[in-house]
Amino acid sequence: MKKKTIGILLIIIFAVSIGFSYATKIRDNYIKDIRNSTGLIQLENDKAEKAKIRVNKVWEELESSYSIDTENYIQTGPGCLDILKEYFEPEQAFTIADDVISPYLKELPLGSILPLIYVKKDGTEVIFMYKEADGTNVLKKSILENKQWIRKEVKKEKGTPLEPIK
Repeated sequence: MKKKTIGILLIIIFAVSIGFSYATKIRDNYIKDIRNSTGLIQLENDKAEKAKIRVNKVWEELESSYSIDTENYIQTGPGCLDILKEYFEPEQAFTIADDVISPYLKELPLGSILPLIYVKKDGTEVIFMYKEADGTNVLKKSILENKQWIRKEVKKEKGTPLEPIK
């Protein structure tokens, strides 16, 4: 009887120790995964911050390249309808976003930087600027004439090449 009890106790102790060892291993791996993902999140946040800095530098270059008088314009960007509605009647805001800005966005070359978009405060002109992947600065302008948006000009000039985000 004693041998049987001792045998059962040894089996129970062995099973508990295996279970404890397995649980410890799972916990350690979980902690390691959390530390790794936190590091990845920090790395992604750092890259996002560097990307914002790069976009702002490009936008400053675009503004200075084309001498835009920003006092007469509203700065906006992709997904601009809400901003435009703050300044214009909803119908006019939708027309600017849908008839002018949206087609420009569809033409944006792959690898280009986030565009800088200005709408004249009286709603009669849209300036769409971006930097292509090779560093070329591009300005596209549309003007409202007789209730129709007309593309007036496209300017391209060599700019500073884009630096990769590291």
